[in-house]
Amino acid sequence: IQGYELVKPLGEGGVGSVWLVRKPGADRLFVLKIPKAEALQNASDTEREGILASFVDEARALAGLYHPNVANIIDRGISDNMPFLVLEYLIGADLKQYSTARLMSLFELRQVVLEACAGLAALHNAGLVHRDIKPANLWLRLPLAGGEKFDPQKHRDPAHTQPLSTVVIDFGMVRAMRVPPEVGGRFVAGTPGYIAPEQVLDPVELDGRADVYALAGTIYNVTSGRTFFDDIDSPRDRIIAHMQRDPMEDGERFRMFPASLVKLLRSATARDFNDRPTPMEFGRAFAA
Repeated sequence: IQGYELVKPLGEGGVGSVWLVRKPGADRLFVLKIPKAEALQNASDTEREGILASFVDEARALAGLYHPNVANIIDRGISDNMPFLVLEYLIGADLKQYSTARLMSLFELRQVVLEACAGLAALHNAGLVHRDIKPANLWLRLPLAGGEKFDPQKHRDPAHTQPLSTVVIDFGMVRAMRVPPEVGGRFVAGTPGYIAPEQVLDPVELDGRADVYALAGTIYNVTSGRTFFDDIDSPRDRIIAHMQRDPMEDGERFRMFPASLVKLLRSATARDFNDRPTPMEFGRAFAA
């Protein structure tokens, strides 16, 4: 990508590759996100169109949004007919890494949830739904010197390395709350164990409280090590289960939580999104 120097690959997802880059002559690092060549080569024409459109949509969604709890876009464009995004380089660890090292307490989660809800509220106020909230897509900024990598043995203890803030990241599945009829229903976006029931159908109108449902699943995962419907092996069947079953139907799974939190999680995972709290309502109730 003209104007950026590749430093090293950082990883890849289903359809995107992520690289660490810098501006030539500058010390500051950034993250470059581009479509994955393999995904494009193996995709049908319709799938390829969807992959490229998702990058353009992600760039457009983030371009006009600035919030301390949302990953900030630095640059965007098209190079050789390939869309790209340049995002701020975040130092720390995602919530999946952080909680895998040691499950989190509700006290540790208090500020994380409050800040995640603030980021989601900003996204929803901009008319957007994230659609893939999960531990891997919440980033904890950590005060690591000189870009030092997260080490669970050294940095997992908040008494020694206190998280600075929580940032909502990875907007590859973001979409507008309302899309044209010909667009709705084309792609199921979300992750088994977290996806809201209404999201499975990819309706023309999607409420932001789909992200609150996923946030409830995130809290359950990082405190218990389990996910909703993890007793189902097939990812497809797990997704369908969100439409047919109550993720909190087995009360034994939630015995470790105080009754007030169980009540809040039940509200956040209500089948009808109208019965769920908004992000800010959920954040305030969780903190309380």
